[in-house]
Amino acid sequence: PGYLEGKKDAPYRSEFDNALRFAGRGCWRKGVHIWESLLTKDPEDPSIWRNLAVARGYMGDYRASADAWRKY
Repeated sequence: PGYLEGKKDAPYRSEFDNALRFAGRGCWRKGVHIWESLLTKDPEDPSIWRNLAVARGYMGDYRASADAWRKY
Protein backbone atom coordinates (compact mmCIF):
# COMPACT_ATOMS: atom_id res chain seq x y z
CA PRO A 1 0.00 0.00 0.00
CA GLY A 2 1.17 3.47 -0.77
CA TYR A 3 0.75 6.88 0.73
CA LEU A 4 -2.32 9.05 0.24
CA GLU A 5 -2.29 12.69 -0.71
CA GLY A 6 -3.78 15.05 1.84
CA LYS A 7 -6.94 17.09 1.62
CA LYS A 8 -6.55 19.79 -1.03
CA ASP A 9 -8.17 22.45 1.16
CA ALA A 10 -6.54 21.52 4.48
CA PRO A 11 -4.86 24.48 6.22
CA TYR A 12 -1.93 22.19 7.01
CA ARG A 13 -1.49 21.02 3.42
CA SER A 14 2.10 22.27 3.04
CA GLU A 15 3.16 20.45 6.22
CA PHE A 16 1.40 17.29 5.03
CA ASP A 17 3.14 17.46 1.65
CA ASN A 18 6.48 18.00 3.38
CA ALA A 19 5.93 14.78 5.37
CA LEU A 20 4.98 13.02 2.15
CA ARG A 21 8.27 14.10 0.53
CA PHE A 22 10.31 12.86 3.49
CA ALA A 23 8.50 9.53 3.69
CA GLY A 24 8.70 9.06 -0.07
CA ARG A 25 12.50 9.35 0.13
CA GLY A 26 12.71 6.80 2.94
CA CYS A 27 12.97 9.33 5.77
CA TRP A 28 10.03 7.67 7.48
CA ARG A 29 10.75 8.91 10.99
CA LYS A 30 10.63 12.55 9.83
CA GLY A 31 7.39 11.93 7.96
CA VAL A 32 5.85 10.16 10.94
CA HIS A 33 6.85 12.98 13.27
CA ILE A 34 5.14 15.57 11.05
CA TRP A 35 1.98 13.50 10.53
CA GLU A 36 1.73 12.83 14.26
CA SER A 37 1.91 16.57 14.92
CA LEU A 38 -0.85 17.17 12.35
CA LEU A 39 -3.20 14.92 14.32
CA THR A 40 -3.55 17.77 16.83
CA LYS A 41 -5.02 19.86 14.01
CA ASP A 42 -7.22 17.14 12.49
CA PRO A 43 -7.39 13.86 14.42
CA GLU A 44 -9.96 12.42 12.00
CA ASP A 45 -8.08 12.89 8.70
CA PRO A 46 -7.92 9.39 7.17
CA SER A 47 -4.96 10.25 4.94
CA ILE A 48 -2.86 11.07 8.01
CA TRP A 49 -3.76 7.76 9.67
CA ARG A 50 -3.11 5.70 6.55
CA ASN A 51 0.24 7.35 5.92
CA LEU A 52 1.22 6.82 9.54
CA ALA A 53 0.28 3.15 9.22
CA VAL A 54 2.37 2.70 6.08
CA ALA A 55 5.44 4.58 7.32
CA ARG A 56 5.37 2.92 10.74
CA GLY A 57 5.20 -0.45 9.01
CA TYR A 58 8.25 0.41 6.90
CA MET A 59 10.06 1.35 10.12
CA GLY A 60 9.20 -2.03 11.67
CA ASP A 61 6.96 -0.49 14.34
CA TYR A 62 4.19 -2.99 13.70
CA ARG A 63 2.19 -2.34 16.84
CA ALA A 64 1.94 1.39 16.10
CA SER A 65 1.28 0.61 12.44
CA ALA A 66 -1.61 -1.69 13.36
CA ASP A 67 -3.01 0.97 15.67
CA ALA A 68 -2.95 3.53 12.84
CA TRP A 69 -4.58 1.04 10.44
CA ARG A 70 -7.43 0.55 12.93
CA LYS A 71 -7.94 4.31 13.20
CA TYR A 72 -7.79 4.68 9.43
